[in-house]
Amino acid sequence: MPGQDGKRILLVEDEAIIALSEKAALERYGYRVTVAGSASAAMERFEATDDLDLVLMDMDLGPGPDGTQVAERMLGTRELPVIFLSSHIEPGTVGKTERISSYGYVTKNSSITVLDASIKMAFRLFEARRGLKAANDRLEALFDAMPDLLFEVDLDGRYHGIHSSRMNLLYRPAAELMGKTVAEVLPGPVAETVMAAIAEAGESGMSQGRHYQLDVPSGARWFEITVSRIAGDPGQPRFILLCRDVSGYRAAEDAARQSRELLERYLDVAAQIVISHDPDGNITLLNDSGHRILGYEPPELVGRNWFDACLPAELREETRRYFERMKESEVGSIKNRVNDVITKSGVRKTILWHNTVFRDDGGRFTGLFSSGEDITELRRAEENVKALLAEKELILREVHHRIKNNMASMISLLTLQAGNMEDPAAAAALESAASRMEGMVLMYDRLYRSDDFSGLSLRDYLPALVEGIVATHPSGIPVAAETVAEDIVLDAARLQPLGILVNELLTNALKYAFAGRERGRISVSARLRDGLIGITVRDDGVGMPEGMDAAASSGFGLMLTRALAAQLDGTIRIERTGGTSVTLEFPAKGRDEEPPATGR
Repeated sequence: MPGQDGKRILLVEDEAIIALSEKAALERYGYRVTVAGSASAAMERFEATDDLDLVLMDMDLGPGPDGTQVAERMLGTRELPVIFLSSHIEPGTVGKTERISSYGYVTKNSSITVLDASIKMAFRLFEARRGLKAANDRLEALFDAMPDLLFEVDLDGRYHGIHSSRMNLLYRPAAELMGKTVAEVLPGPVAETVMAAIAEAGESGMSQGRHYQLDVPSGARWFEITVSRIAGDPGQPRFILLCRDVSGYRAAEDAARQSRELLERYLDVAAQIVISHDPDGNITLLNDSGHRILGYEPPELVGRNWFDACLPAELREETRRYFERMKESEVGSIKNRVNDVITKSGVRKTILWHNTVFRDDGGRFTGLFSSGEDITELRRAEENVKALLAEKELILREVHHRIKNNMASMISLLTLQAGNMEDPAAAAALESAASRMEGMVLMYDRLYRSDDFSGLSLRDYLPALVEGIVATHPSGIPVAAETVAEDIVLDAARLQPLGILVNELLTNALKYAFAGRERGRISVSARLRDGLIGITVRDDGVGMPEGMDAAASSGFGLMLTRALAAQLDGTIRIERTGGTSVTLEFPAKGRDEEPPATGR
């Protein structure tokens, strides 16, 4: 049994038996489970328990708020992972969870293995999000602690963002700078210096070391600027422009060194791995995060050859060839690549790289600059998801096979019992029940084989149903059947009563319409007009007796037909011209759904 360190789960489920089953299964896997059977009980237990690790939330909680609304109230109080557990798979129901920071959607018929894997994945995602938030908080704190002016600008020098803890160094208030260009705001010579740095960064990715003097509210100050290109759309580049007050600082060499150290600290925050190589593949820069991911202490890897130190032996030649091809790339172009690396301790990790080249003023290749993201766990998670999906598909096929076998067994039992009945009426009743079940089997099989389990087109369903009923009915005379159905998609909840109803109408026609005849003809049609679906069963037989009132008849078949029509919110109309024509009409738009469209 997998150990879960006693993590506490709040299970919100209004079906008591399902809740007991799920609770028992989860506790066998080491979880501590608290059950709430309603929305109000869920909020009471949530507010009374401050050590919850995860919430398993049913979507449908009966009257009152649904699962998404309860989850929103919970997440408004404190952050924790929420997984929705439901038997609903309709896109509209699943889509409700998209506005909530949920960590998964699991169907109730999933195995405990799938549920356990989903819970584990939710915990990992939750920890990752907390780590990302902490990193963002540290980045904000870093910006607040920076003594520099930080601007985000485009290639035209237009200001898109401003950040500084020393606003007295701004030439103008931030509100007057936003949306304007450097040339519109700064004096001519200063604007030329800044634009030259931006242009250089646009060509090479970075510019640093330029200086200018400017009269700001705190007095005349000297600034050193650093411009760095932000990875993104090459057609619309953005840059980080750092302006450092170097008035009265040490010599220009010390200022340049401090600027480089500051830039390296930015790189440690900006990416997991930031690395550059010289033309021979020797490491010239590797940030602290990169050293830690690769298992080294900074600056242990600087100066060593990347291919020999950090790549698996079987990947070195292939990666060297890729490195040679990168030398022909244009400046500023970003090439993505995924490959494995080997840490100092021998652990294999998968890294997603974003690579670009550096060139000197003469256009000669001077090195490769890369940022890398450790996607080892993501790859493992993807493999686990693929395995779980394959397992789910296998389970679905097995369940489908068992359901069909069980239904076939029930039909066989009814047929066998009918054959042993001495009372013809009782035998006929059992045979009718078997026929009705065969219609349900056909609907289920067609639904399972369709692309969308939630619905089925009458164009696919009705012809097979009619053909099966006519072929198996012991009428004793040849009957020709024709079916014309438009492409009308209905959900399973309405297909089932419709199939039984059509079965009743066809069976009645086959039994009574052709008495004393040598042959007969039956037609079935389905069409959508003015928001109503019409199903017509017509025969050319002797016709229903004039004195017979279908609406008042107490026969089981007609009683069942009336009940099924009422279930569909429909009406039945009977015409006795040239045989009998029975038409069922019901609204195309079912309860709580959009009307179906034809021509799918």
